[in-house]
Amino acid sequence: MGARSGGAHGNPRVTTFKQNSDRSLVDVPAVFTQYGGVTATGVGPVTGGPEGWLIAGNRLSGPGVWVTDDPSAFTKVEGEPALTGPAGYEAIAQSGVWDASGWTLVGGGAHRGSMADRDPAAWTSSDGLTWAPEDVPSSSTPEDMHRAVLLADGHLQAVGLSGDHFASWTRTDEGWQPATEFGRVANTWRGTPYVASTAATKDELLATVSTGDSYELWGTPLGSSAWRRLPAPMRPATASDHTLIAATNGDRVLLVGDDGNESGVWTNESRD
Repeated sequence: MGARSGGAHGNPRVTTFKQNSDRSLVDVPAVFTQYGGVTATGVGPVTGGPEGWLIAGNRLSGPGVWVTDDPSAFTKVEGEPALTGPAGYEAIAQSGVWDASGWTLVGGGAHRGSMADRDPAAWTSSDGLTWAPEDVPSSSTPEDMHRAVLLADGHLQAVGLSGDHFASWTRTDEGWQPATEFGRVANTWRGTPYVASTAATKDELLATVSTGDSYELWGTPLGSSAWRRLPAPMRPATASDHTLIAATNGDRVLLVGDDGNESGVWTNESRD
């Protein structure tokens, strides 16, 4: 996926790309209202699974998704009752993930007028078209799930914000567990703090976060809540074109960074 500002109002024009049989990437034509239009709010990250792909985002009605089993044609799901929630409830979807049996969407929500005190929110779907909300433990602290990842043990883990700290939530067979806090947002922000990425190896969960001042790399052994700050080859300052992203295929870790002056890609075997 990609986006570029354009048109009379400079709004992002979102484009998806598909891979041809020769492994080349080509853009997929889409009408403006597919991702934009008068009900648009934002389009988030894309994730994949054995059943296809899911794009998380938001519309004026609330969370929305785009889903497909063929990357040449996404179906927009907008105004789905379980995602929009009851009257007076406002939610924001941050990202989605394949959870081994269907899709899970994570974000946050609150009653109208109190989004600053939002609670973590999650929804599940077997096909990406119809959804059901999940119960997630919350506290008096504003909380929001940003990214989620499927762990090697079959559990799901989400990472986001809890007040002035970052936090992780684990979904076990008994449901979502209370948050575990780690790290801290900066006292002075260059940009809004958020979780940029999550990646799970066979024995560790990694997360890259922006404190609002700079990016950091964190990790925790699977099955543990003992998060620790990890050394990173680059620590970009928070800015619109800067980033630090981690990804993995389960064994090898890929780290991509850009600090505005230079960019880099680093890889190694899974961390000990």
